[in-house]
Amino acid sequence: EVPLVDASGVYAMSRFYKACQKRQVKLVVCGIGHRPLKALKNSGLYEAIGSENFVQNIHEALQRAKTFL
Repeated sequence: EVPLVDASGVYAMSRFYKACQKRQVKLVVCGIGHRPLKALKNSGLYEAIGSENFVQNIHEALQRAKTFL
């Protein structure tokens, strides 16, 4: 529930995502606000992570995570 994300936040998220990929860990992002989501879309990270891996709340995140099992 971060109100906005600057370039350093996008960079940190990108590094985290790459670390997840390297370890074959699936990333599910939940509860992201409109402005941070826009920043991730503009950076291309949204597409890299996959729109299906962005959900509204923890319940949806857990449901999404179950699809990886």
